[in-house]
Amino acid sequence: MRSKSNPFPLADLLDAGAITGIVVALLYTAGWSYAYHYFSCFHLNVTELGVTRDTLFVYSLWVLQGNIPALLTCFGTIGLYFFLRSLWKKKTIVDQADTLGEEEGEPVKVIKHPLWLWIVTLVGSPLYLLLLFFIFYYLGSQEGLKDFREQQKNDFSRYPRVKVWLKGEQTLMTEDWAGGCYRMLLRNKDQLYIFLADGVTEKVPTEVIPNSRVEALRVMPMYQSTPECQ
Repeated sequence: MRSKSNPFPLADLLDAGAITGIVVALLYTAGWSYAYHYFSCFHLNVTELGVTRDTLFVYSLWVLQGNIPALLTCFGTIGLYFFLRSLWKKKTIVDQADTLGEEEGEPVKVIKHPLWLWIVTLVGSPLYLLLLFFIFYYLGSQEGLKDFREQQKNDFSRYPRVKVWLKGEQTLMTEDWAGGCYRMLLRNKDQLYIFLADGVTEKVPTEVIPNSRVEALRVMPMYQSTPECQ
C-alpha cells in the first residue's frame, strides 16, 4: 500500500533546520571574533561589555560585507550539504534471496552505500565543519583589526567627542574628561567607556567610568580632534 505524498517531508524540514543552525552559528562566530579583536585594541574584553547577540550578528554582516569569499563559503557549504544528501539518497540496491523472500516469491532488497560515502560523511563532514568555524573566526578577527586600523587612521571619526562631569571632588583627570577631547566608545547600563584619540599608539587606552559616578554627559556633534586635543 502506497503512502500518501507529503508536500513537506520531515527529512527536508530537518535539512532546512540543520542548515539554518549551521549558518547562524557561523555568523555568530564571525561577529564574536570581530568584537573580541576590535575591542581588544582598546584593552577591553568583549565578555565584560555586555554586547548583545543582535549586535554580534550586525558585526557578522560587516565581516561578510568585507569578505566576499565568506559569502561564497556559506553558499558552498549549503551546496555541499545538499550534494552529499543527494548521494546518500541514491541507494545501491542489491537483490538477495532468503527464506522469507523465497516463500513470498520475491527477493529481499538490501540497501548499501559506497564505502567512500561513509568515510566522507562520518569523518570528512565534522572536519569540514570545524574548518568552516575556523575560517569564520579568522575572517572576523582580521576584519576587526582592519576596522580598528582604519578608524585610527581616520581619527576615529565614528565616535563623537564628549564632555563628562563626575560627582564629588574633581581631579586633574576628571577635568580632562570634562574638556571635550575624549571620545565615547560605548555606554552600557553599568559603565561609560571613553578614550583619547591620539592616532599614535598601537592600542588605545580606555577610561572606564561607572555610571553611578557620572553627574552629566554631553555628546557633541564633533567627530574630529582639534589641535588642543592632540
